Amino acid sequence: MDLQQIQEQFSKDSKIDETNISFEETRSPALLNKYLKLHNNYKLMLSKAESDMKILKREKWMFYTGKSERPFELKILKNDVSTFIDADEEMIKLSSKIDYLKQVVGYLEHIIKNLHNRGFQLRNITTWIKYTEGAIWDIGQKIYQKIW
Repeated sequence: MDLQQIQEQFSKDSKIDETNISFEETRSPALLNKYLKLHNNYKLMLSKAESDMKILKREKWMFYTGKSERPFELKILKNDVSTFIDADEEMIKLSSKIDYLKQVVGYLEHIIKNLHNRGFQLRNITTWIKYTEGAIWDIGQKIYQKIW
């Protein structure tokens, strides 16, 4: 599942059916579990990619400094090695992958925070429905009369 699919799925999952609040309350733990699993998977993928980046960086350093089995053909200064490493295609691809995974993990963390607050949102909806249907009006009216 890629970032766009996760975004589309959460757009569907985040909708609250105001006519069936009790169902929404029971659905919250399942949604949280679903996105926690995705978060864990992407977090592990990110960790693996960061480890791969360290290994690749070492290999590229050895290549560009002439210490590998197949050294770089040109002689470059030590100060320029980091420039060659940063501009290497494999490094750029892996760096892009890491950036993408960080974006997905960040988005999933935001979703998880949102799902943790879902109980408060449902309670506020319930209170609003009670208020608009007049169940809380009597309490509000008595408080209003005491103030004035």
